[in-house]
Amino acid sequence: MTVADLERAKEERADEVERVEAERAKRLAKAKQVAIPLSVVYGERMQMTLREAARRVLDAGGRIGRGELGELRITVPEKLTDDPLAERSARSEVATAAEVLTIGWRVVLAAVDDQATDGSKQPRRLDERLPDREPAFGGGVV
Repeated sequence: MTVADLERAKEERADEVERVEAERAKRLAKAKQVAIPLSVVYGERMQMTLREAARRVLDAGGRIGRGELGELRITVPEKLTDDPLAERSARSEVATAAEVLTIGWRVVLAAVDDQATDGSKQPRRLDERLPDREPAFGGGVV
């Protein structure tokens, strides 16, 4: 092989790489974009949907609403159970649910506002207004 052959092969390889990169960019530009679920990084505890998280807090006697400054406010009764051993487990469960709701706070507050303006005779519970979808990076849902 001569130097000219090597140069020609190098140019052909560069042209091939450029063509492949252009095809990839074109394909990616047309690809559907999807949210990244937090469970990809944080595992099982973030697989809980916003609906399930709200249900756990509400079923424990908690409240989900808007605070004085417009923030998401999640509260639970001081005592969740009468059994000290079960209390820790129950607290952990509602704390995880609260964490999921906090991550999706924009979606949750929209549902809180929707519930506050619902004038129907039998308004739906907050958990029924939330999407049955996992939280995603950026504060939305998958």
